[in-house]
This record gives sequence, C-alpha cells and structure tokens, in this order.
Amino acid sequence: ANRPTEATLGALAALPERVGHPVYWAGARPDTAYELTHTSSGLVYVRYLPKGTPIGDRRPTFLTVGSYPSTRTFAQEEAHARRSGAAIRSLGPGRILIRPKGQPTSAYLLVRDQNMQVEVFTPVAGQAGRLIASGKVAPLR
Repeated sequence: ANRPTEATLGALAALPERVGHPVYWAGARPDTAYELTHTSSGLVYVRYLPKGTPIGDRRPTFLTVGSYPSTRTFAQEEAHARRSGAAIRSLGPGRILIRPKGQPTSAYLLVRDQNMQVEVFTPVAGQAGRLIASGKVAPLR
C-alpha cells in the first residue's frame, strides 16, 4: 500500500482521472488537512485531519471516506448487505445507504452504475450514516 500523503484540494480534484474511477469525499472543511492513501489494489482513502495533526497519525479517530472499486454489481452488493443484517435505506434513485450490523461508526453508500463501495468512518456512532444521508458525501470533481 502507498504511504499516506498530504493532499491539496487541487490534488484531490485530479484524483478520479488519475486513478480511473470515482473518488468520494465529504467536502472541503476549514482548518483541516487532507490525508490521501491510494493502495496498489485501487482503494482510495481521504482522511480529514485537524490542522497540526501529523500525516500518518495512527489513531482511528478521524473522519475517513474510502472509495473501493468493486467486482460486484449494485444488486449483488445490496443483496450481500441484506444477508448480513445491515440496515438499508434508499436515498433516491440508484443510491442506498447501508449501516452494517454491529459497526456503528461506519456506513456505506452504494451508487448504481458505478461498481463502487463508499465507506464513511467517523469516531462518533451514527454520524457516518447521517453524513451520507445528508448528501455531503459526493464524488470529487
């Protein structure tokens, strides 16, 4: 896996073209450094670090948005989530929110026709799902 690096807003905007698939984030935030990790398998993580937090900080206490290319279709991902007992909510045509059972700090967004899984992690239980439902988790453009 690549080591995490600090990314400017410009570098983030160029990411989807560079990696060849959509990359999601939770929007620009004041007083925040953006940490980017792009693994050799194509996973992309954007972590939001409070200013002054070192890049690569190991504490699992920061908002993180992961974009994961998937080999499964939207329908297969949705069926898998249902079988696992996750709570599933429609967010409009072709978009669903998945709240995994027993993982209150993570939630997933599935978007039809993208073969992508988007994971949002926050240290506060329930917050990841609210962030996705709010529409703030969106592809970088």
